[in-house]
Amino acid sequence: MGICSAQANCTVPDNYIVPFDADPDIVLAAFFIGVWSTYIIIAWGYFFNDRISNDCLSDLDRWIRHYSLTLPHHIRQWIFKKEAQKWTGSSTALIKICLMISDQQLVTGTAMLLIGFITHCNIPQYYFEIIADYGWVTNSVYQTSVMVTYPIFQQNPAMRHWRAAWMTCQAGFIFICQILTYHQDWLYLFGTPTRCIWENMSTGYTKGSQMVQLIITLSFQVWSYLFAMGIFYPRYVGWTTYFLRAVRYILRLPTRFHVWLSRRWKRPSRLQGCVLATTYAIFIAAHMMSQIFASSLLEIIRAFAMLLWGFWWITGYRMSDDPSRVEAMQGGENEWSTGQMMPLLMLALPLFTAIELYWDNTTEKPKSEDTVDIPLRTCERSTIDSLLCSTHSLISSPAASLLSTSYTPRIISSWNLDAREVFEPYCHTRGHDTDSLDVEPCRPSLSGSQEAFFQLEYLTIEKLWFRVLLVVVSAMILGGFITGALFGYVI
Repeated sequence: MGICSAQANCTVPDNYIVPFDADPDIVLAAFFIGVWSTYIIIAWGYFFNDRISNDCLSDLDRWIRHYSLTLPHHIRQWIFKKEAQKWTGSSTALIKICLMISDQQLVTGTAMLLIGFITHCNIPQYYFEIIADYGWVTNSVYQTSVMVTYPIFQQNPAMRHWRAAWMTCQAGFIFICQILTYHQDWLYLFGTPTRCIWENMSTGYTKGSQMVQLIITLSFQVWSYLFAMGIFYPRYVGWTTYFLRAVRYILRLPTRFHVWLSRRWKRPSRLQGCVLATTYAIFIAAHMMSQIFASSLLEIIRAFAMLLWGFWWITGYRMSDDPSRVEAMQGGENEWSTGQMMPLLMLALPLFTAIELYWDNTTEKPKSEDTVDIPLRTCERSTIDSLLCSTHSLISSPAASLLSTSYTPRIISSWNLDAREVFEPYCHTRGHDTDSLDVEPCRPSLSGSQEAFFQLEYLTIEKLWFRVLLVVVSAMILGGFITGALFGYVI
């Protein structure tokens, strides 16, 4: 690099030892406490905060949150034999606390990456790897936190701008870090200056499998960034929804095919019945994947895997017995110096600020300027409309036009629900005859809604066995992410 004052020594010594000075100022304890605390608050907000906007939730998320939000009520009723009170102040406090602590991770992670790039001339690859991993983990945690803090940005759009700028800088740094760390000579010797990779970029990507992994990782990184920016600026990044629509169309092809066969074969033979069973199984698999991959739960799982990956590999680097680290390091990196103690002591600031925020929002009457008071869609299951208003939902939203706002889950939750029960409230309110299953009188106002597909998809997600299957598959995905994190590959 031209900005470096002297030529770096990138030759490999005969003893494979490149001496470097230990840096005790990279404090792992403060890092792990900060990111894990942020993740715990995000996960708590996902399951127990009733003020999360439906714009960030899918149908699977709503079903999970329906039970998690009522869990404290049942526990309190079981233990204290009394009704649980709804503490809106604690929900507001949690959003503000999550915003504060996630902002700290955003700024800290970006600052660490900036320092790594400024000192790239002399910083060993060992320490640059730790900084890059740290920045990647904080970036993943912050993007997940937007789901909880989204109501504040809805109320105060101006608060988005500086955070979007920092997130853009961080995403750019991480993009470059990914290219560096996928170089075939990366960490060949822990003490080699990072600058040596910059000077040999053209010769370090000769393996095809390595390039494929790099392209996949960068693609997911760009998509994750665009998704987060789409929440901040939906008007300008809304073009990404065209890709989601294409994915939704592909995932709904099994639904269309199964419905078409079901209408064509009114009285199926044994062979036709086997074909219908096969198409139904394919539909179940596609519908299940669409529900999981459109949910914020998947982002929660991915963030957990990222944290586990960061903890596993950063700690592994620090405890490595590789001779290029143990014999080459001059000094100790675990000494309790000012650089070690200061970050730990500074954790007291967000801790006491969080306590004050919680205290102010739960003991005093909320002021209009201090509360997150915006018209959010409720997460109740009292209407089907609440299941269709989400931008994450893969159910066709035009089908909402056939539903009455007074439609209750007492009918929806029945095990075998037919077309009459779905269309009856809409037809009844408009004076149509509903004694038969014919929905043609309702069809003029349902053009393009594809009500049969909507019916099949919605009735499926209402079945208990399908929900159990969703939970099992989500647990398997969590296990897959954890396994990938332990083996060093997460996206």
